[in-house]
Amino acid sequence: MLNNPIFLLLFLLAIASSVNAQGTFDGFMKKKGESDFVVSYVFEKYNTYKFGDESQDIENATQTYSLYWVGGIQDNLNLVVSIPYLSNSLGSSGLQDGILGLRKSIKTQYKEKGMSRSMMSFSMSFPLSNYPTDVMSPIGQKALILQPRYIYQYHSKGGFFIMGQTGIDFRMIPDAQFGIPVVLKAGYAGRHIYIDLWSDWMNTLNPGVDEGLNAGNGSTWWKMGLSTFVPITDHWGVVLAAGKYFSGRNIGLAWHLKGAIVYRIPSK
Repeated sequence: MLNNPIFLLLFLLAIASSVNAQGTFDGFMKKKGESDFVVSYVFEKYNTYKFGDESQDIENATQTYSLYWVGGIQDNLNLVVSIPYLSNSLGSSGLQDGILGLRKSIKTQYKEKGMSRSMMSFSMSFPLSNYPTDVMSPIGQKALILQPRYIYQYHSKGGFFIMGQTGIDFRMIPDAQFGIPVVLKAGYAGRHIYIDLWSDWMNTLNPGVDEGLNAGNGSTWWKMGLSTFVPITDHWGVVLAAGKYFSGRNIGLAWHLKGAIVYRIPSK
């Protein structure tokens, strides 16, 4: 199972969602010359926005279209590129914040019942267009964010796995801001299906109080969801996922649905 090429197919739809997404990288490394292209769509909607800790009844829906690519530069080094386009029901739209990042495997241990791997990643998020930030509901804050991460994953020969990652988000522009993310996943990755249950927690240190939607004064949130990947052929697959924000500060308490088509190029 661990050497099954379909099992090693990357599943990562979460980065296709809006600014409050799961980690850019999952725990599955791509081999040298192997790559995945993902075209995805996300619908997200909330009826309540938290200004600080105070709730207000505000309705907003966002649609996100995303192109994503990950490839193996070496067996232990991967490159990722993400390009999202956002449109919301309050009149804002445009190319949002792209992501460029690297992931490196730093330690792999093969055990009797499975394999564990430690990884480090470093990505940068930056605006792809001159979208406005002074409108009722901006699609972003034109932020430049550095995102170093530590990732650990264990998966058994039977296909079950657990993954955890944490690190820091350092926003350099428009002002300095630090946040601590924690992502946990548990699931099954087999020949005919991939499924995981994930939990995503984020805490911006010393957040203020938003005076407008997505005002960029720092957010805290906890969200959970379920993701599935079904391979159609050795090259093509389909992703379906859903999630919900259960609590937060300076955040819309949204639910979201996701879908994606994945095309995989195997290593030679």
